[in-house]
Amino acid sequence: MKLLKFNSVKLSITITIMYSMSQVLASYVLSLLVVDSKDALIRNILIILGVYMANALLLYLDQRCKYVANYYLTMDINSKIDRSISKKTYSDFMCKESGEHASLYVNDVPKVLELVFDKYISLISKGTMTVFIVIALFKIHYSMVIIALISLIVMTFVPMLFQSTLSSYIIKVQQERERYLNKTRELMQGFNTFLENTAFSVFLKKSRDASHKYASCVVKVKSFAGLMSGVLTLVNSLTTISALAILSFFVIKGKVSFGSYLAVLGLLPRFGDSVMEFMADKTFYKSGKELYQKKLGYIDELINYNHTYEIPIFMSNNAYNKDSIEKDNEDIIEVSEIQSKDICFNFDGKMVRINQNIYFENGKKYAIFGESGCGKSSLLKAIIGEINDYHGDIMINGKVKEKNLILFYDIAYVNQNTYLFNDTIKDNIQMNLSLSDGEVLEIMKAVKLESLDLNYMITENGKNLSGGQKQRIALARAIARKKNVIIMDEATANLDKVTTSFIENFILDMDSMVIMISHHLSEEIKERLDGVVEII
Repeated sequence: MKLLKFNSVKLSITITIMYSMSQVLASYVLSLLVVDSKDALIRNILIILGVYMANALLLYLDQRCKYVANYYLTMDINSKIDRSISKKTYSDFMCKESGEHASLYVNDVPKVLELVFDKYISLISKGTMTVFIVIALFKIHYSMVIIALISLIVMTFVPMLFQSTLSSYIIKVQQERERYLNKTRELMQGFNTFLENTAFSVFLKKSRDASHKYASCVVKVKSFAGLMSGVLTLVNSLTTISALAILSFFVIKGKVSFGSYLAVLGLLPRFGDSVMEFMADKTFYKSGKELYQKKLGYIDELINYNHTYEIPIFMSNNAYNKDSIEKDNEDIIEVSEIQSKDICFNFDGKMVRINQNIYFENGKKYAIFGESGCGKSSLLKAIIGEINDYHGDIMINGKVKEKNLILFYDIAYVNQNTYLFNDTIKDNIQMNLSLSDGEVLEIMKAVKLESLDLNYMITENGKNLSGGQKQRIALARAIARKKNVIIMDEATANLDKVTTSFIENFILDMDSMVIMISHHLSEEIKERLDGVVEII
């Protein structure tokens, strides 16, 4: 993670250094309060007030610049994750639960930025303060510098004893957070099952166990970090007491002014805190880099990446607007015939063999049926490209299809698990197409959705629509894509007979090649088919 590639980070570093210097100056100028005249006191008070006002302004700028830099870093990483996900194959994406993918955005990115960017800026801040405090202490008395350097050496070695264990704890707590998120999502999705089976005692136990595992892991990490902070605080306290005792001796002897003593009272604790936080932050920073490599390191390998978010210095929507969205790679094949030869694949741990040569011809209508688990859906997924771990050949237009070739650009696919986005009906139908309102209305009318407004807002996954309406929107999507082949994988399994008959007849009226899987084919539909494939 190359922070210095971002101009906003460079500005944040600059302001942080200036603010850190002003903090040291604010402590040092306290020595100006000890004077021998009224005029000198008034003048010095005005100087001190000016320093503190500048310090307050720099504090605001420091916070503002950090938030802006954090925004651009977040947008840059999330944009890279977006592009990485958009390049995944179906099998690669399905290797993880959707919750694990979402956890990258919600958990991992904020945690990485907290440990890497926040700690990096903090290291610069504390490092700057340490250097300038040493300079200020030297101006007061050289003995203060000697004590400060001894403290620095001791506090440098203490965190080394904790680094390895702390890194492993941080990675572990992120893993536990993901497990907790996935378990919580699973329990929420199973609400109806608990309700229907009056089994909320199971919900309570599973939720309590998951909470215990995650919370216990967090306690271990926090306790270990507290131990490290306690050791560093002890060293800091011993240093401060020793330095003040020596300085008091010099004040008694008249070698150091009382004003300098006041300055040291402010500088020494700040020095100890700066060194302590620097060493602790250094440990967390290293852990953050390890977490980044483990969770997000792969995004650095992206090629042809748009570096839009690295350029801006101040907050602006220009970078967001210039972050170009790559167009879908629609290298379309006009599919006119599909053939499968002796397909064999693993299905739920058992080998499924379709020892048949199946042929689908352009513009004709087919149905596939067979017992559950015989491989109907898997065959279609192998044709489309969702499944590539199979033996045998799939032929497209007479040529053997590459197993990794995805045909969603060439085929419209409708299944029973229609997913709808929290967006308008129009946007749910057109997706990446640019259709006019008139075109969308024509499609809606064709699938009998004309009673709904095309700007009607759909809630999460269509909870405000009936099952029939959801499937008709899925059908509308397929129609809008105007593909030469339409595949329906049990798309009407959960619908009533009237809706099922309407959708199936509508599809069969189209000029496209149609391949449908259905457990229950009516006699009316069978008569309209050009072929029925039974998989044994």
